[in-house]
This record gives sequence, C-alpha cells and structure tokens, in this order.
Amino acid sequence: MDATLLTEEIREDAIKTKGYFIYPNELFENVIKDAKTNENLNTDLATIFKNIEASAIGFKSETAIKGLFDDLDTTSNRLGNSVTDKNKRLADVLTGINELEFGNFENHQIDLFGDAYEYLIKMYASHAGKSGGEFFTPQTVSKLLAKITLYGQTTINKIYDPACGSGFLLLQAKKQFDDQLIEEGFFGQEINMTT
Repeated sequence: MDATLLTEEIREDAIKTKGYFIYPNELFENVIKDAKTNENLNTDLATIFKNIEASAIGFKSETAIKGLFDDLDTTSNRLGNSVTDKNKRLADVLTGINELEFGNFENHQIDLFGDAYEYLIKMYASHAGKSGGEFFTPQTVSKLLAKITLYGQTTINKIYDPACGSGFLLLQAKKQFDDQLIEEGFFGQEINMTT
C-alpha cells in the first residue's frame, strides 16, 4: 500500500482494532528485504519499535503497548562492538525467523511461537534460579483439556482461561473448536503482564 494513501482515519481504525499501527515499510516482510545490506538496521529497528509504541498513545491500548520493546536494545554492545557487527547479528536473527516455515495455523498441531516462548521462559527461569511461581501448561495437556471441553458439545458460549500466560491453551481450544459455534469468543487474562 502506498503510504500516501494512508489517511488519519485508516491509522486510527488500525489502532482501535489492533491496538497499534505499523507503516507498510516497517512491516517485517519489508524490513527483511534489505536487512543484510541496511547499514542502519539497528537504529531503524529501534525507530520502528518506538513508532509502534508511540502509535498507541492516547488510545485504549496505550498501557498494553507502552514498554513492549523495553528489553529489545538493538544498539546494545552485546550484539557486537561495531555497528556493522550489530547489524550483521540482527540481520542473521531476522533471516533465521524469516526462514521458519510456520504454514497455516489451522493445518498444524504444533505452535512454533508457543514452543519457542515456552522453551525460552523455562531457560530463563532455570538460569534465574526460580520460576516466579509460573507454570506452563504442556501442549499435550492443553490439547487434552480442549478435547475434554469439546466432548459432546455443538455450541459453546465462550472459552475463558483465567491464567492464560502465553495463551497456548486458548490457541489449542481454537484449533479444537473450528467446527463448533463459539457464541461470545475466547477470553484470557494474566496477572503477570510480562508473560
């Protein structure tokens, strides 16, 4: 989409429905195109993250989006000693993500992002020496719970997970309930806003 066609009404509608706004040139598919040759990749990514957060200011989603990228420092010396080293490492990460075959959600029994998230959280928790009282429902248990809930049902009022964490149980429920009528939708809440 031509950026000149983006009116303020389109931008506001996107923020109201999605919670944030991203310009077309800031989308992953466009950033990855020149990631390996972009001499400003690290600062461009930092700007994109700031723009996403800034887009929510003054909207209902502001508190949910604010600080979302605080832990992503694309200018950190941990990425390399020079801008070139930082950009190479960032481009390698983006390229690695781009090469993952996610396919269609409906056609798979695994949740690649959920698996990666669960693995990283477990690694972080074990290195931190504690889990912070957080426990992650394994995929097999999530799938079983969703199937038990579905058993004998043709319509469901709503599906709610009061401790949704990464939301994997809700994702499994979505997969299991494709043929049933979910009248009010899927709902989840999490007390720990960092998950």
